[in-house]
Amino acid sequence: MTMRGPVLDKTSSPLTVDAESPALVPGSVGKLSAWIFTGEIPGAAWERIVREFEKSSGYRVQLTVYDSEEKYRESLRVALAERRLPDVFLIESTEAEALKQAGQIAPVEVTPGDAAEWVPGVLATFQRGDKTLGFPSEFTLLSLYYNTASFDRVGVAYPDVHWTWETLLGISQAIYRAPSNDQGEPLYSLELPLRFDVWQAFAAQAGGSLYDGTSWQVGTPKTLAAQVKSLTYLRDFLKRYVIVPRPPSAVSGKLFVQGRASMAIAGAELLRELRSRPDLRWGVAPLPKDENRSTVVKARGWTVSAQCTSPKDAARLARALATQPSRSNWLSAHAGPGASRSTAEQVFYSAAAYAQPLPFIATAPELERIINEELLRWINQDNPSPEAMIEWSQKLLK
Repeated sequence: MTMRGPVLDKTSSPLTVDAESPALVPGSVGKLSAWIFTGEIPGAAWERIVREFEKSSGYRVQLTVYDSEEKYRESLRVALAERRLPDVFLIESTEAEALKQAGQIAPVEVTPGDAAEWVPGVLATFQRGDKTLGFPSEFTLLSLYYNTASFDRVGVAYPDVHWTWETLLGISQAIYRAPSNDQGEPLYSLELPLRFDVWQAFAAQAGGSLYDGTSWQVGTPKTLAAQVKSLTYLRDFLKRYVIVPRPPSAVSGKLFVQGRASMAIAGAELLRELRSRPDLRWGVAPLPKDENRSTVVKARGWTVSAQCTSPKDAARLARALATQPSRSNWLSAHAGPGASRSTAEQVFYSAAAYAQPLPFIATAPELERIINEELLRWINQDNPSPEAMIEWSQKLLK
């Protein structure tokens, strides 16, 4: 039987691309199942990978393709509750810890060649000690975007690897443009979102990371001074100097894309939006540093169900699927030979070498959401105290 190619399903039901029963297919060694969603990435891309895997492995793959990520997520939620997962499926790296503790996923075997095939700092988002819980397919991390016209206007050199916190503040004050008769709105110097990952990046730069792998480090004697320093710096930027939009106005580069901010701290997802604005001249640089250089990396990737009866072969399928990003607005985590990168993309790949994954803690995603909400309440107080924010976070994380 010839395998049908995945086609975008216009109904609410997923399209399942199946093969004959292994017992009826000469030379077939077994069957594996995989789930994915289509949309930005056409189903044909997944079909091609599956076909190549089938030829090299002798397996037949049952590929279920959902026509939206929302439907995929809902089906995955039900499958997790009922413990009837496909052999291979796509997850966020931040979900791996909870799935591992629930006994839902199995470690995958990493070969010596994987260090060269995947971006090292991104592969680390799925690694726990000597175990790897999946193969990353795409990633994003925080960097500094800048509008070259704003810097040319004041005769200042563009951001680079030498920038520090002091440089960022000084230049921000220089390039801010207040409202005028000709321009009713200000040209903000920096779009600075106040979120957990941004706080973590600055805290780690100051030498006081909010977590260390599987344990929280908020308010410890070793980290407290650096965490106060980072919050004070962010607070002053947002409250003391009237040069940046107040949260929650800053949303991952939206104002920057509109030409209303000269710089923005945002992830790789902003690249695609900027490429649709040929009238905007821009560049990307690493985040400025303090005591250290640091940023935060997030990834998605393919993992293997703990219920799979052929985990080693399923891991081979996961590895193959991970060579294709599931979304076009993040960067490929696959660093195989022949990879072509733009100058802007190379900034992200270089920063991945020192980027920190989010906490390897099962409850971290929900706690991150709560902290994000509290950070917005905190910054909008009349006199926000960094110590008070840290104390509140300590109580939440206990």
